[in-house]
Amino acid sequence: MKHLENEKKIFPLFFVIDTSGGGAGEYIISINEGMKTLINNLKANAESYGVEYDSEVRIAVLVYSSDARWVTSSGLEQMSDFEWNYLTASGLSNLGVALLELQSKLSRRGFLCVSENLMIPAIIYIVEGSSTDDYNKQLNVLRENNEWFNRSHKICIGFNYPDKQMIDFLVDSEDYMKIAGSPEELKEIIGNQLTELLPKFMDTRAKVYEETKNEIKDEKTDDLEDDTWA
Repeated sequence: MKHLENEKKIFPLFFVIDTSGGGAGEYIISINEGMKTLINNLKANAESYGVEYDSEVRIAVLVYSSDARWVTSSGLEQMSDFEWNYLTASGLSNLGVALLELQSKLSRRGFLCVSENLMIPAIIYIVEGSSTDDYNKQLNVLRENNEWFNRSHKICIGFNYPDKQMIDFLVDSEDYMKIAGSPEELKEIIGNQLTELLPKFMDTRAKVYEETKNEIKDEKTDDLEDDTWA
């Protein structure tokens, strides 16, 4: 893979969204409306991200219920090409199945093959209730085998009485955890608060990682500022 000197840094943005039956009705409507607002905001801000952060956002969306599937089945999509298609809610909530699928694509052999000039990915979970499978087992597999996962920015948005312990396990800090008390608040968090948060991860001091065989080699030593989600 040839690195272009003037190539913008790619900011990989992964969404893992629970579309199980517990979120049917107002909640899935709020997710759809919030995501549509967020996507529109990211598109509107694309030029400023390029100028201020020398960065380009690319998006991958994984949805799960009884099983898991990639909405972006061809890989990370450019924002200019991406359109939000409304999701429906049904089935169980098998987070472990989703984490297994995330493991398969969060690598240079998967969706991160788009460029050598990658920023640290962000993974945004939008979860409802609790998982109906043994997600802990697959979460441990990710932690033990995937450095992209370990170094990623992890954000979790919970709704409809989410399992607090599960959310604690998914994120590295409570600073990147939000609990929506209503469908309207869920829409606000996804559409507007995420719009404000994500540029913090595009700082020009961000570390760029290059994978060598099964490892990620840290090519920069500048410290990242510990920004939090206020």
